[in-house]
Amino acid sequence: MTPFHELPDRIRLATRDAIDRAGGSVAGYRGPYVQAAIPDPAGPFLGAMEAAGLELDERSLHYFPLGSDAPPAALRHHGGYWLFGNFSPRP
Repeated sequence: MTPFHELPDRIRLATRDAIDRAGGSVAGYRGPYVQAAIPDPAGPFLGAMEAAGLELDERSLHYFPLGSDAPPAALRHHGGYWLFGNFSPRP
């Protein structure tokens, strides 16, 4: 699979815009994926990603403890965790 950072600009920028519009935050790139911090509740965000043509690698979902980074309240899960997931554009 093509690494996410090597995809055409129109695909990368549309993916980043979809994540931002849905209330998430791009955390970085990982191989063919863009890693996103997922807002709480996650359901509407995941629906928006599906509608935007992005596929979640369900095995990638993980909680990460908040540090001094202090994300906005909408990105905090269970009071003290980020929820991250990897998404890739569907072909």
